[in-house]
Amino acid sequence: MRTLAHQPPERQVAIARETLDIYAPIAHRLGVYTIKQEIEDLALRYIDPQGYRDVATKVGQKRIEREEQIKTIIATLSDKLGEMGLHGFEIDGRPKHLYSIYRKMVIQNKTFDQIYDLIAIRVLVDSIPECYTVLGVAHTLWTQMPGRFKDYISTPKANMYQSLHTTLIGGRTIPSPFEVQIRTREMHRVAEYGIAAHWNYKEGAADGGLDKKLYWLRQILDWQGETRDSREFIDGLKTDLFSEDIFVFTPKGEIINLQRGATPLDFAYRIHSQVGNSCVGARVNGKMVPLQTELQTGDRVEVLTSANSKGPSMDWLGVVKTQQAKTKIRQFFKKELRGENIQKGRDILEHEAKRRGVKLGELTKPEFFEPLLKKYSFPDLEAIYGAVGYGAIPSVYVITKLLEEQNQSQEQAKPKGPTLPEPKELDQRGKPTHGIYVEGGSGMLVRFGHCCSPVPGDEITGYITRGRGVTVHKADCVNALNAEPERLIRVSWADDDTGTFNTSLRVIVYESPNILGEIMMFIANAGTPVVAGSQAQGRKGMRMLNLVVQVQSRDQIRLVLSRLQKRSDVLEAYRSSAR
Repeated sequence: MRTLAHQPPERQVAIARETLDIYAPIAHRLGVYTIKQEIEDLALRYIDPQGYRDVATKVGQKRIEREEQIKTIIATLSDKLGEMGLHGFEIDGRPKHLYSIYRKMVIQNKTFDQIYDLIAIRVLVDSIPECYTVLGVAHTLWTQMPGRFKDYISTPKANMYQSLHTTLIGGRTIPSPFEVQIRTREMHRVAEYGIAAHWNYKEGAADGGLDKKLYWLRQILDWQGETRDSREFIDGLKTDLFSEDIFVFTPKGEIINLQRGATPLDFAYRIHSQVGNSCVGARVNGKMVPLQTELQTGDRVEVLTSANSKGPSMDWLGVVKTQQAKTKIRQFFKKELRGENIQKGRDILEHEAKRRGVKLGELTKPEFFEPLLKKYSFPDLEAIYGAVGYGAIPSVYVITKLLEEQNQSQEQAKPKGPTLPEPKELDQRGKPTHGIYVEGGSGMLVRFGHCCSPVPGDEITGYITRGRGVTVHKADCVNALNAEPERLIRVSWADDDTGTFNTSLRVIVYESPNILGEIMMFIANAGTPVVAGSQAQGRKGMRMLNLVVQVQSRDQIRLVLSRLQKRSDVLEAYRSSAR
């Protein structure tokens, strides 16, 4: 930021905006005010040069007058503290940085004369009792403005900041309101250096309470690990950075900080994910309240839990305000639905195996299902069950493949007879049609089955239709598997670029306004055109999106599905049959 003058104007604004949006709030959260104030003033110089100059001019015009008032305040307070027998204190004037004044004038729509802390005095003492002694002396010397006292010693900010703030009016000698900040020297060190002040360099070990104070930072890292979409992560980070804090109490009197607007459910998930998942009610200040009640600073919150609770409701996503609570609720449902899909898929496969005259247990030996794991990059057999359960793979195809592996294993165990010649490679001489070579040469009419929408990279087979040439299906398409064997013909993809192909995707998402448009834009921004999209009501709180996208290969589909599955608002994303 200090060398930004050497950048082109457009880069100056972009970097300054990024600094103001992200890095200054992070510095604030970590309590590093020396960095925060400098980069805010530097950013303002490039984002609003005229506003910067106006504030600097107004501050400069009254500089001499303010300096005289500061000297008077310091002298008066020092004499009185000396009379009280207090020694070893330090008092100095604190300059107000320009961005703070600008923010109050522009964003809070205040005039320059309405900013009460242009004159600010900082008092440093040795102990907490001395802080309150100085506060009492200041209140006897000058009049305290109602509603302008803040005690950050008893209730520290989330970034560990502690201090007493009071705004006073001095009468005729000091006509302008001024702020007095009172803190210990240790508190001042934390205020200047934040998190860094809690590292014990001499012993090379962290402060014992540092882990608790780093909770917010660890929370951010957790979100980053769970949220793979960078845009969503930044949106969530901004929400947390710019939110104001409230302070509530547990039944044991412990202070919990939450963002303004938080509810008892946010409080529950802030304590522990299991407390949130088993929450059945809440008391605030001893009274039962709805879970959507907005908490206020000073509230005493008690969460009621039940061991028989079935877990969170999808409606809770509209109740909670913190990113942490939303993430934990979504994690619960993702795991729960996975279990349901696994059981559903196992039942479907057992039914199909029984129809084929075998038991599923006979087919689920590792040597039989490992080729399926390799083909679809599944980690284990349960992943196959889950894929069948939510419709990504037809059960008839899985059972057919397992039977083939079983038969092949049995054939290999038999005594070997004379070997048959390998089938000849498909003759690819001639010109392909729509990127497809057909056994027997070129010239045949070729079209693609709408039921499975094959794309380059898929295993395919051809079906000779009556009067419409050859229809190309995926090899695992139900229609191809149930076709008359004598009408099947060998086909293959051409090696060169075969053009673009439409394929169908199904995406199950949490319900939210404009979710279809968001997902379509998300896919299109990745370079994959979306031809059509529709949505239908899924389970409560969910939507089922049916999309048709244009791709060039199966690898491109995998990339799109991988990106979708990393979004926290997506439960499942898979290739589907066209409807």
